[in-house]
This record gives sequence, structure tokens and C-alpha cells, in this order.
Amino acid sequence: MPGGFRDARRRRGFQMTALLAEDATKQRLASLLSGREPGGAPAFLFTGSHGVRFKMENPEQREKQGALLCQDWPGFGSTKPEHLFTAADITPDARIHGLIHFFFACYGGGCPTTDNFGLITGQEPTVLGKEAIIARLPQRLLSRGALGSLAHIDRAWAYSFQSSRSQPQVQDMRDVMVRILQGQRLGQATESFNVRWAVLSAELQQSMSEHKDYGSQVVSDTLLANHYVARNDARNYVVIGDPAVRLRVELMTA
Repeated sequence: MPGGFRDARRRRGFQMTALLAEDATKQRLASLLSGREPGGAPAFLFTGSHGVRFKMENPEQREKQGALLCQDWPGFGSTKPEHLFTAADITPDARIHGLIHFFFACYGGGCPTTDNFGLITGQEPTVLGKEAIIARLPQRLLSRGALGSLAHIDRAWAYSFQSSRSQPQVQDMRDVMVRILQGQRLGQATESFNVRWAVLSAELQQSMSEHKDYGSQVVSDTLLANHYVARNDARNYVVIGDPAVRLRVELMTA
């Protein structure tokens, strides 16, 4: 529990349950949300996983787009229902009142009609769906009493926690989580994402200008593409629910 997480735990009495690697199964996630894991039901939940994409012609797209791929999947072959945590897996006994959930998964928050990341000049963007959709899982969480979710529209890229040179840069994501645990409102807690989007937008604009004026010898096509994807990746976080919600940490005791 690095940095601010240790402070939040000490000052507010938070406990942390980590379900990693072989423990990150569908059954364990369901057990966590039902309050059967040590420490009880979570007030704040972060999930980092693949979010599954269903093709437009698949009748399950609307209900399962962005479903969380759990450790049950063997790592090869097609996914099956027992590998995925979907909205339908929120059981009646789920104890999620007051929960804030931070998804890191492709399509975890929803899916646009067209791909945000197609870079082939002169071609129409890839069509992903007949209409833009909000993912069903965060919707179901809200309907069962969760306060809100922070999730990704379209594909989620490693730029959220790595530099373009694949070096770790986790501070922005860590800052959001620490702010939530401090009791800041969900919309306010995402400020570092907004700042990152603004900075990356400025960098992209500068690169585009230099590429136009001086060509690919000064700003390579690869670098321009990296800036484009990183900017859109930072932009595509969305709050699902009321951005004014917050954890009531003042009622907790260490």
C-alpha cells in the first residue's frame, strides 16, 4: 500500500483486500461484492483487467460489451460465460450500497459507434456498433446502490500507467484513487486525468504543427501516432453516475 494509500489506511481505517493472479477469479469477485471476503464488502473497488469486445453483429454486444475477463480464462481460445463477469453476475445478495468502482478495462464504461484509434489516412473509421452505448455492468451497479463508476470508453491503453517508452508512470492513477479514499468527490478526484488530457492535447498539437511544417524527419509518423493514441486514451475516461458522490470517510474511525 504505497504512499497515499498507507496514509488513507492509517487515518481512516481502510483495509485492503488484493485479489491478484490466480485469486482474480469470477467467483472471488462475486464473493467480494457479496461481502464474504475478509473485511466485508468494499467501499472502493479497483479492477484492472481486459474488457471483452463483442462484434456489432453479436446479439450479446449490448449486455456484455466491456465484461471483465477473469483469471478463469486459460489464456487461449474463445471466452466463455464462466470466464466473464457481467452485469448479470451482480447477484441479489451483492452488498454494493455506497460503492465507488474504478474500472480499468477496454469498453468498461461503454462503446462508441466508431473506433477512436483508427489512424489509416483516407479510410473511414471502423464501425464498432449501431449506436453508442454505456456498458451494462456499471449501469447495473448503480441500480443496485453503487455511488458511481469511473471507467473507459473504447479501448484502454497502457499509456494510463506507462510512458511511450514503456516506463512506469502510475502517479496519475494513484492520485485519483488516493483522492477518492480521502473523501473527495468523484468528479473532483479525476482532476489529474483532466490535466493529463490537456497536456497531451498540447503536445499533440505541437507535434502536428511540426510534422506539417518540417515533415517526418523532425516528427516521425510513429511519434505522432503515439501522441494521438495517448491523448485519446486520456480523454476517454468517464464518470458513470453522479460526479458529486464521495465516500463518507468522516464517519470512519481508525
